[in-house]
Amino acid sequence: MISQFEAVVGKTHVLTEPSLVEPYSSDWTDHYSSQPIAVVRVTSREQVAEVLKICNANQISVIPQGGNTGLVGG
Repeated sequence: MISQFEAVVGKTHVLTEPSLVEPYSSDWTDHYSSQPIAVVRVTSREQVAEVLKICNANQISVIPQGGNTGLVGG
């Protein structure tokens, strides 16, 4: 799957190193956290659609994240 993500967004936009993924693993309050297998940074609607197709085909949950400033546990 990682190689599929890289084919869509480019290798530099798929983060898998724990030190790079860690900032994306909790909300701003540090109350909610998860252990993502990867962070995929998209830049277009088309990339979003392709990444979601890959996730759906592999039954991977998706947690979208914007600026990581939410305070409601979204």
